[in-house]
Amino acid sequence: GYKHSTRLYHDLGIYGDEAYEFISILETSFGADLLSFVFESYFPMEFPGDTQLQRVFYWVFPCLIKRKEENYKPVTLFQIEQIIKTKL
Repeated sequence: GYKHSTRLYHDLGIYGDEAYEFISILETSFGADLLSFVFESYFPMEFPGDTQLQRVFYWVFPCLIKRKEENYKPVTLFQIEQIIKTKL
């Protein structure tokens, strides 16, 4: 089986649009209430930047993106399992 402590972003590298879709499934398929979930506290955006030009720049040159894992709270597989079980 999987380790309960495995983190989506920090260990599996799931972030941005992929993470958003994954988290959305908890709401749409399992009825979880995620109104208080602040996505940006847990996952970086796919392409960072304050302006559209900056985001396009990072889209063209993704190797220049420097993400600091410690800036984001962990979401573990155990937490995901608990959300599915309790729908909280």
